Amino acid sequence: MNRFLTIATMGLLLASCGNSPEIQITSPFDGQTFTTGDILLIEGTITDDGMITSISVSSEIELFFETELNLSNIPDRSSIVLEDLGVVVPTIVQAGTDIITIRAVDDESFVTEESITINVE
Repeated sequence: MNRFLTIATMGLLLASCGNSPEIQITSPFDGQTFTTGDILLIEGTITDDGMITSISVSSEIELFFETELNLSNIPDRSSIVLEDLGVVVPTIVQAGTDIITIRAVDDESFVTEESITINVE
């Protein structure tokens, strides 16, 4: 009986733990090619079983940016749609690839990152 209570208690503790945010990038698609001066539109959705507390978007290699999104005007932070986050691909010395990463943190401090690779000609 005591073992059953221990197992049941552990199950309740695990069930009460939240999940990490889920990120789906819908644009640009992985491997998409851009030309210098193009507008890069980043779109997708971020969902969570709690509340998303921060979102950042960055590039990692050659390009241009890291930005934290302002979530203060979003009433339901359990599901956030990223639409038309336009970024102009700057003039770069060499063509190449870059990695665009979206990072989300929720109210339980769970972190999720989703990345895609783009090409610049």
